[in-house]
Amino acid sequence: CNIELFAPLAFLISKFYKIPYTVTVHGTNGLLPKKKWSYSHSFKNASRLICVSNFTKNRLVEEGVIGEYEVIISGVNKNIFKSQELFNKENIILFVGNYKKRKGFDFLLEALILLKNDLSDFTLYFVGNINFNSLDHIKYSKIAAKHKINIKYFNNVTDTQLVQIYNKAKLNILPSFSSRYNFEGFGLIHLESISCGTLTVGTFNSGNEDAIHSENGFLVNYGDTIELKNIMFQVMTNKDYPKINSTLINDWNDTA
Repeated sequence: CNIELFAPLAFLISKFYKIPYTVTVHGTNGLLPKKKWSYSHSFKNASRLICVSNFTKNRLVEEGVIGEYEVIISGVNKNIFKSQELFNKENIILFVGNYKKRKGFDFLLEALILLKNDLSDFTLYFVGNINFNSLDHIKYSKIAAKHKINIKYFNNVTDTQLVQIYNKAKLNILPSFSSRYNFEGFGLIHLESISCGTLTVGTFNSGNEDAIHSENGFLVNYGDTIELKNIMFQVMTNKDYPKINSTLINDWNDTA
């Protein structure tokens, strides 16, 4: 069962066919057993609760979710997400996600406002499923325009287009926000970015800690806009872009 929501169904099918089952736990939905008995029962009876990060496992344990745990760190398809020499690095900061609180876009925008005081030559690429009429989009667009932050939006891109964007960007940022019942279980885009040879930034106290190592990116405390601004300035102004160590992350075949 690769999605937590279907765990009770997996339990029933397991009983019918008399075969064991596992539940892969990604993030926030791993706390469904706190809300409904059917999830508590199906999690407890799974042969394994496969957590995609140590952070996810620790959150479930802290909340008293009972089960047989195993952590298997996610992989990335290195045949698709890979460095392409035909693209030169540009002063692009990349955000792949949406306006959900846990994605941390408001934190990133605050740091970008600070960066604008020290560096004018950069563009933020926002990649996601964007509703241009949503209140969040209108609000954040007005703030960006007020501070003259250049944002280029990419809506519903293909993997091929995303790989090209990763390769052009100097920095990928997903500064995840964690609350008790809403958190980023991993942050797969960090692996995609690293596999494409691009530095990435995430946050402590989230699944990002298992995705990012010092050789391929940075971890900051959520809300530390000064530290995030300094990292962005350092990477954007560095004349020699570092070689990223993508051997620290697994291909999906290795993970399997």
